[in-house]
Amino acid sequence: MSRYFLIGIVFLFALFAICPDAWAQNSCPNPKTKLVVQKVKKRTEYLGGYTAQEMTQMHMGSVRQNGPAIYGTGGGQMGIDMDIDFKQHTNSTGTVSCIGLEKVIVKFIAFPAIMVAEDFRPGTCEYNAVMEHEQKHISTMMNFQTEYAPKLKYAVKQILKKYGQPQVVSSVNVKHQALQIKSDIEAATANYFEKIYQVQRKRQQRVDSAEEYAKVFAKCSGWARATAPKYKRRY
Repeated sequence: MSRYFLIGIVFLFALFAICPDAWAQNSCPNPKTKLVVQKVKKRTEYLGGYTAQEMTQMHMGSVRQNGPAIYGTGGGQMGIDMDIDFKQHTNSTGTVSCIGLEKVIVKFIAFPAIMVAEDFRPGTCEYNAVMEHEQKHISTMMNFQTEYAPKLKYAVKQILKKYGQPQVVSSVNVKHQALQIKSDIEAATANYFEKIYQVQRKRQQRVDSAEEYAKVFAKCSGWARATAPKYKRRY
């Protein structure tokens, strides 16, 4: 009698263990994840309020007589923002749920910014020369965004393959599981983005070549007279 009772317990345990999977196979939707990568360019921010000496101090740590000076900066930050939506389906008793990725939106964002030293008045040769150079940094940034947006999409698509099948979990753990999946996807995407952003940094460094600087300074003759009075710039 006890042997049959033991077999019965084992059978019930096995039945309980496989039921969620069996239910999932028959009832869990398997949505095809919609993936969208959006290029976003924020309005270029024009900054002011610092002289060449102050900018040099900030960027180089010191100002040396006849040493290099910073007359402007251009470029800005880039980043990603992700919206991840899940589709959830729960069994009739409310105890077991399956969740799957429904839609992932990746925003590839550029925050362009330019600063020209207050020593140069808008409209002067020196101001225009610095502004033209800094605009090249903005163009480099936007070209990078255009080129790498499709590559970013492909990389995220590969990351999402790990979560192609719905995850079957206890209903009380749905929120936790969704947050964990979201966190894993965001971390993997951020890791990829940091790798490709090295390309952007190197391209920006190439803009600041000795040849480029020589061209900029050759355009004007008043660099040494950078003694414009204080004023408020309007953009």
